[in-house]
Amino acid sequence: MSSQAQSARQLFFVYAPDKTEEGTFERRMSVRPAHLDVAKERTGQGLIRGLMTPESIASPDAPKKLVGSTFIFQAESLEE
Repeated sequence: MSSQAQSARQLFFVYAPDKTEEGTFERRMSVRPAHLDVAKERTGQGLIRGLMTPESIASPDAPKKLVGSTFIFQAESLEE
């Protein structure tokens, strides 16, 4: 990629909170492996990170509960 084309690309930070309806966490976990496979394929680096509740990080033995995701990507536009 030329330096001119590279300079036209922007960095985007995406904050994607999960829905709060009953069963959301279970639905999230049911599609997570396939979702991560596609994400790793597209980014090549696996930069997606899950967001956990404060209780999830209170101790190493605490049950983990994801409540959303974040990621950073580079593109020429929001549409891309």
